[in-house]
Amino acid sequence: MSFARVLLAGVEPISPPPFVSLSISLSMTSPRVQSTGKSHVCAYPPCSTPACGDFLCPTCTVASYCRLVHALFDVQRHIHECAPSSQSSRQQTVEVRKVDFLLFPADDTTPRIIQVDCRISRKDAFGGGENPGVDWHKLFGGCISGFAAHPVGPANSVSHSAPSSRLFLAFDHRGPFDGPPLPTNLCAHHLTHGQSRLLWAGNLVGYRVHEPPVNSTRFLDVNMADLPQFVAFLKTYRSPLQPLPRDPTIRSITPSELLAMLAGPAGHDRSSDFDFSSTAAESVVRERIVPPKYSTTFCQVAQPEEELDAQTELKKVIREEVHAAIWETCITIVAAFLGAYGLWRFVLSPSISFFRAVFVFFLRIPFTLMKLFFWPLTLFKFSLF
Repeated sequence: MSFARVLLAGVEPISPPPFVSLSISLSMTSPRVQSTGKSHVCAYPPCSTPACGDFLCPTCTVASYCRLVHALFDVQRHIHECAPSSQSSRQQTVEVRKVDFLLFPADDTTPRIIQVDCRISRKDAFGGGENPGVDWHKLFGGCISGFAAHPVGPANSVSHSAPSSRLFLAFDHRGPFDGPPLPTNLCAHHLTHGQSRLLWAGNLVGYRVHEPPVNSTRFLDVNMADLPQFVAFLKTYRSPLQPLPRDPTIRSITPSELLAMLAGPAGHDRSSDFDFSSTAAESVVRERIVPPKYSTTFCQVAQPEEELDAQTELKKVIREEVHAAIWETCITIVAAFLGAYGLWRFVLSPSISFFRAVFVFFLRIPFTLMKLFFWPLTLFKFSLF
């Protein structure tokens, strides 16, 4: 699953300007659905499932989603058309809950459990949807414009929107991609022994979510028993925006090779035509290696002795294989001829003679009977005359 940039929000209702809250929404009831009495589909364009009202954008209070993962996927698109709602200024904090998060500090090598205030805000004084949120600015050590949250572990087959562990890792989206000015996370480097595929930077925050939400409960406690799953994620995850591997056909050239190229075939030192200092020549280090072109005429190339011996041995093996194949073919032909002669001489010829004798023997019986039958008739006929 790709990174989802999540906007921050409104933890302190009286502190201007209001921020935008985590995960697009965590309200339990959608004012849009309550006011119109109609069922709206999920605001995520590829989805046509009716929105349940549990995931509502707290800024515009219009876009609602059927599940958390669609809210995360739609952040980049929705941020361009999201307009603040008139009801956002009337949010009131009705409850504060303590939730345990796992912090991977950037300036320390030891992760620790921290207690975070989860503030349950209500849309208005007369009731309405509740929105649980935390002060992410305090966790990341400053005012940030957004952060990325990635699930730790494979997706759950039941909800399809959260890992089976319900664990997520949040970090400033500038950390993995831009590098400086965020410092390298010493805790992640220490836990992975420097073997992570991604250079983690800035504070990292691990948390557990409750999905689907129950009684406005969005965040659950994290303990140190969950640390191995976070360490495995830090070690194996690779950002899709990593640079491509270097082309092996590109190499560095030395300043002497560069000056030889500038000298030209006639010996003219063209380096004087340019203002090249030693440091400038060293900075020009890129040269693409072009494969050599094959000549159109045949030329005999000296081959190493080992290669010639290998070719001789190969020819010898091929010659022996051909001789063996010829002998096998000749033996097969002679055996087939002898077999055919034996079949005719000892099987087919006696069988034909036997059937011929049987046929002649049984053919004489009708003629003998006919002679015995016609002989009295012949005598009787002559006796009449």
